[in-house]
Amino acid sequence: MTRTRTRRLTVGGVLLGAVVLLWLLFWPVTYWLGGADLDHLGAQDRLAAISTIRGQVATVLSAAFVGGGLYYTGRKFFLDRDKQFTDRFNSAIDHLGSGEETVRAGGVRALDRILHDSPGDRNRVLESLTGFLRHRTSGSGRSGDDDINAAVAALRDRGTPSKRLTENALDLRKVRLSDANLRGISLHRADLGQADLAGAALAGADLHAARLHQATLINTDLTGADLTGADLRSVRFVRADLSGAVLTGADLAEADLSGANLTGADLRATDLTRAGGLTAEQIGSATTDPATILPPHLGTTTA
Repeated sequence: MTRTRTRRLTVGGVLLGAVVLLWLLFWPVTYWLGGADLDHLGAQDRLAAISTIRGQVATVLSAAFVGGGLYYTGRKFFLDRDKQFTDRFNSAIDHLGSGEETVRAGGVRALDRILHDSPGDRNRVLESLTGFLRHRTSGSGRSGDDDINAAVAALRDRGTPSKRLTENALDLRKVRLSDANLRGISLHRADLGQADLAGAALAGADLHAARLHQATLINTDLTGADLTGADLRSVRFVRADLSGAVLTGADLAEADLSGANLTGADLRATDLTRAGGLTAEQIGSATTDPATILPPHLGTTTA
């Protein structure tokens, strides 16, 4: 009862206020706008002038009402759109928890669509996708499963963020994506600590400043990848293809490069002092400079 009474009082107050406002605009304000000139006009001319002024006031009021209506419509549109994206996001997250692989894959693809349709939700979607990959690949999930492939594709093909937004570094710690297709993926500053990427295709990938501490990259294709300034401590590069990769300034302490293909790899200003498995042939096929520091058995620097 109290709420109903309050609503009625509010509506009554709004209507009374509207009536008072209209009276002010069409009487006192009209005469104020006309000024002293109205007093010098005849009765007929005075009525015509007042009518003209009231018509102008009505035009301004109409424009204000139209503007208010457009503002309300626009605000409602954006609110409805945000609600729609929220509903879509919640539905997609529910699908990720399904016991059916195809349903999970559908949820991932729904998130991928939101990723492209709603730039403002970009980081939230990416965090959901990386969390899904960490969870799924820590159990029975493997590269090749439809839902995992869909999540990898969403990350690989996500494009670049809007200039107004900053994309958070991807958290892919301990993911198991052996043999996954990650060609050209942007993993700039991503955390891939202890990740299993054995046999994965990372050709042309952007791994600039990425954290790959203790990652497994056995037989991984890293041709042309950018690993500038990356944390590569204790990484297993056994038989990995690093031809043409950029490793300038990367930290390779305790990394195992046994059998790795370093043909054309950029090792300028790279500290290889504690890197293992290196041979003179590997170094000879790479690009080095006086700032390259080699393991003791290969010398300290190279030109």
